[in-house]
Amino acid sequence: FITRELATLPSIVVAAPSLLARTGMPRHVRELKSLPCITTLSALKGQPWQFQDAAGEIVKVPVRSRYRVNSGELAVAGARQGIGFAIVAAYPCQEDLATGRLQEVPLDLCPAPLQLLGAYSHRHSVTARVRALLELIQVRLAGSVNPPMDLRPRGTI
Repeated sequence: FITRELATLPSIVVAAPSLLARTGMPRHVRELKSLPCITTLSALKGQPWQFQDAAGEIVKVPVRSRYRVNSGELAVAGARQGIGFAIVAAYPCQEDLATGRLQEVPLDLCPAPLQLLGAYSHRHSVTARVRALLELIQVRLAGSVNPPMDLRPRGTI
């Protein structure tokens, strides 16, 4: 597969108030090792969570997976239910944070940003429509801290 970076998305650690009432609010990433976490299935299965220090260096923290999901939406839903702590892109959980269904967990290190990638099988097999869609997504998300949820083109491709 050929991948193309479409955007770099800020990420945050979130948890439900009910979980925080049971576990307390962690302050250091090392505390996550002993707390229930929601992890995602990927090629990096079983890999530690990644955080960045003040110099931008990656710090890897192994966590205990209580629940494994295959999408950010499911990670947010699981966190909302109090199943565990989750690292998610910041923008999809803004409403949950605003209403108090989720709380951001302020840790000593920031989660590493997430890369949004477009993937296709071969450069020559990409249609003009797919190329246009990837470019549209890249332009719409460029420099946006909270990208728009509606990425549909205005007009037709």
